[in-house]
Amino acid sequence: MTLPRSMDNFGPEDLQIPELKLIQNVGGDWAKTLGAEPGDFFLSLSDEVLKAEEGLDIVLVDIKKVRTYWGRTEIEDAPPECQSLDAGTAANPGFGTEGQDCKTCPYRSDTPWLLDTLDRRSKCTIDYNLICINMKDGNPFIFRASGISAQPVKELFTNLKMNKQLKGEVHRAVTHATSLKKKTAAGEAYAIHFSKPTLLGDESAKQTFLLSQEILGMTFALPQGEEELLHKEPAPQIQADPVTTPEQHSPTDARQEKPPETTEIDMNF
Repeated sequence: MTLPRSMDNFGPEDLQIPELKLIQNVGGDWAKTLGAEPGDFFLSLSDEVLKAEEGLDIVLVDIKKVRTYWGRTEIEDAPPECQSLDAGTAANPGFGTEGQDCKTCPYRSDTPWLLDTLDRRSKCTIDYNLICINMKDGNPFIFRASGISAQPVKELFTNLKMNKQLKGEVHRAVTHATSLKKKTAAGEAYAIHFSKPTLLGDESAKQTFLLSQEILGMTFALPQGEEELLHKEPAPQIQADPVTTPEQHSPTDARQEKPPETTEIDMNF
């Protein structure tokens, strides 16, 4: 007789999707003990360090636009004073945790990359939570783009949205993510950088479509903001599985055997 386990009845809401973090000069102590250096990426769930010079190939699944207002310059463990986890459209600009209308908020700033670290913490700024597929293993992850990494996300979205070849099928586009060193008023920092997208062949695109649909159907908590440490001083090949049905497929079993065909996307809109 097999005794039941409580966790057998857990649902998708109990899953923790990995978060990809961009390591800066300050903070990321655990990642640095595992060999990460500023500019590298770190996958929180698997403790995997992805070196900056290698980066990773990704397919974008979705972008969640959020707002965060810290309301202080001190570094502490307390949560932000106000936050909106749904600030995604002009028609629905979002409401803060206490019901404030983000559209009329006096602290609102839509250009965080133009502000230094201290100014960003005195404003309510846009962050982007990117839900992506890691093409190395087919697993999903979230990347929280804030500050100087916000503008590259807008540029990536523009490339994908306006390209006539894609026709809105973003699951067909692969882009390579690396980091780029920036000089800021607070010192040296790193921003994410996205390469010019390439277009997947039909068979590989079918797979990324199925994965995207499965991920979009999952329920999981998005990152809700964390302290941004002040910079006081300057301080493998993509492969593809055979196409499977939605019932057969899961993000964790997308082990791949052959490189997918890719075509460079025509960026002349």
